[in-house]
Amino acid sequence: MTQKAVFTQNLSLALIFLGLLQACGFKPTYSEKSLSSSLARIEFELPSTKLGYRIEHELTINLRPYKDRHKTHRVEVVVTDRTYSIGVRVDDTYSRAEINANVAYKLIDKTTNKTLLSKGFVEVLTYNAANDPFANVMAQNHAQQRLSTAIARRLESELVHYYQTQP
Repeated sequence: MTQKAVFTQNLSLALIFLGLLQACGFKPTYSEKSLSSSLARIEFELPSTKLGYRIEHELTINLRPYKDRHKTHRVEVVVTDRTYSIGVRVDDTYSRAEINANVAYKLIDKTTNKTLLSKGFVEVLTYNAANDPFANVMAQNHAQQRLSTAIARRLESELVHYYQTQP
């Protein structure tokens, strides 16, 4: 097959796939301007902890809230995290650790101070613990970064679901 024939075949397959997606009612989540605008008008209140700052950073990157926009809603987030040693070696040192994060949040309308949504969830993440203290600190930092990303994605998806199901 020539390069042009392969390109034409791939293009036709892509168009067929897009046609099937449209036929079944698929619509990208962020295709609605009102949804993006609603998400950009949310103010987040998170705990002043390392994990709280990381979650806020992830949310800022993903939802791209505009600094100059008037914030109409506030999300108050409470995160409680604990680290457990779960893999024990013969010499009584641990080989794996688990971070449990309990997340509770409320979506509040700032004009009426009414709670529109109140939910919670648990995120669990494990990581390998090393014998070297520096390597262990690095592993824990990397695990907390992954945890903050997971929490931010979950918050984002639940907020998107809320705004999409509202009339």
